[in-house]
Amino acid sequence: MLLFTVLLFTVLLFTVLQFAVLQFALCLIQVLTHRSVFHLTDIDASARIGATHALDRTRGTPLLAVSAILLVTSLAVFAQRTP
Repeated sequence: MLLFTVLLFTVLLFTVLQFAVLQFALCLIQVLTHRSVFHLTDIDASARIGATHALDRTRGTPLLAVSAILLVTSLAVFAQRTP
C-alpha cells in the first residue's frame, strides 16, 4: 500500500511538473503566449513590480507575515517529530 501511494504521488508530481514546464514554454513563444495559463496572472501588478524593482507594501507585508508564521509552525511541527 505504501509503495502504491509513493508511486501515485510521484506520477502526480511529475504530471504537474510537466504541465508547468509546458505552460511556461507556451508563455515564452510569442505566437502562443495567449494560450498559456501564466497569461492569466495580474499583469498590472507584475508590471509595477518590474518598473519599481520592489514589492508594494500592501502585498509584501502580508506575504512576509504568512511566510514567517508558516516557518515558525513548520519548525514547531518538525521539532515534535524528530527525536
